[in-house]
Amino acid sequence: LSVLKGIHARYETPFFDALRRYSQKPTGMFHALPISRGRTITKSHWIRDMGEFYGENIFLAETSATTGGLDSLNQPTGSLKYAQEFAARAFGARHSFFVTNGTSTANKIVMQALVRPTDIVMLAHDCHKSHPYGVILSGAYPIYLDGYPLRELSRYGGVPLRVTKQALLRLKKASKLERLRVLLLTNLTFDGITYDPLRVMEEVLAIAPHITFVWDEAWFAYGRFSPVLRRRTAMEASRRLEERLASPAYAEEHAAWQSERAELDPDDDATWLDHRLMPDPAKASVRVYATHSTHKTLTSLRQGSMIHVFDQDFDRRVAEPFHDAYMTHTSTSPNYQILASLDVGRRQVELEGHAFVAQSIELAMSLRERIKEDALTSRYFEVLGPGAMVPDAYRPSGLETYYDQTTGFAPIEPAWAQDELVLDPTRVTVHIGRTGMDGDTMKHLLMERFDIHINKTSRNSLLFLVHVGMTRGTI
Repeated sequence: LSVLKGIHARYETPFFDALRRYSQKPTGMFHALPISRGRTITKSHWIRDMGEFYGENIFLAETSATTGGLDSLNQPTGSLKYAQEFAARAFGARHSFFVTNGTSTANKIVMQALVRPTDIVMLAHDCHKSHPYGVILSGAYPIYLDGYPLRELSRYGGVPLRVTKQALLRLKKASKLERLRVLLLTNLTFDGITYDPLRVMEEVLAIAPHITFVWDEAWFAYGRFSPVLRRRTAMEASRRLEERLASPAYAEEHAAWQSERAELDPDDDATWLDHRLMPDPAKASVRVYATHSTHKTLTSLRQGSMIHVFDQDFDRRVAEPFHDAYMTHTSTSPNYQILASLDVGRRQVELEGHAFVAQSIELAMSLRERIKEDALTSRYFEVLGPGAMVPDAYRPSGLETYYDQTTGFAPIEPAWAQDELVLDPTRVTVHIGRTGMDGDTMKHLLMERFDIHINKTSRNSLLFLVHVGMTRGTI
């Protein structure tokens, strides 16, 4: 009975259920949206093929009503409110918000809510273009942080923690640290380079205890549902950081660390750069935001995204400007099908997300194995592992590859527990230099001759992204 109670709690989809009930009502529509109930389709002589293609339910559920249990996205009080609360539970957030026009909009909402004119924002150089637009709209000043270069692949990796700390120290020496409001990093990058958010936030808060973190996890929504990957997600790291800062044991640990550091020169950069830093629990606050492109890596219709909040000061300092920014960028006519898919997608990951993510990792590993074990394929193609994608300095685990023909599959847990930067196993980068083709040529060859669709290429590499929608047949 306890198990069934838990399943029923997770199975409930407040908005999707309300939309289904609404679609079955014999509604007479004296409002907007002529396509509602599909009537402009069924009475037409020329566009009935659209109705045949999509089926009738999508039009029965198409409406502009905010009554009948359907709720308003801008000011939810019923089914959408509960759906977002369930999403917060699923992703480990204090608050979650649905966004129906993509994570580009989610990023602008967050930036505009947190930043004011003349504030300073630190951004990873590889951030999505929506973040600089958000900074521009807010009237703030950007400082861009460079990732390490992968010159042989014509790519960049993540931003080393040392680079972030150096930028903070420069602001401190220029007496501008108090103007710094936000640090934004892309976790994980398109190529799969993943940060350790807990360590990053701890060390940054030791220098700037007032800062707010924004983690762009557009490509990492699935991370929550793997025990190994979860620790590197923003919301899980926030929970652990909050517990750590509130612990009496940590207060003692911090006091001992401070007494040791008293012997060092606080004005010498090496004091800050060459040692692991610990934030003062009396000064630091856990203020963290994450944006997810749910539609990119989990089940959702296109443009379905979420904002997750773990901010100790949200109600007191951010709630009002956040809701203003949310209403600034959110349509008063949101797509209900997108909202329903976000609700259902949350149900899915709460009940079977672990199995789906585990299977996607397994399939990615099998892709590595198939390429390396095949004599002809391995002659021309090489799968690049952590050793090629993450420099030794950020990889103390020493993990070089996820699959070796001699030793087989390597355990990923040690690297994900200790390395500063790790490679997500679902990202398979393949070096194609020995084929004599560049990445773009190979991409079109795969598309046009073999119906294999990939997105990112460089002059000598291809990126294969293995997601929860993959099957063994795809591999």
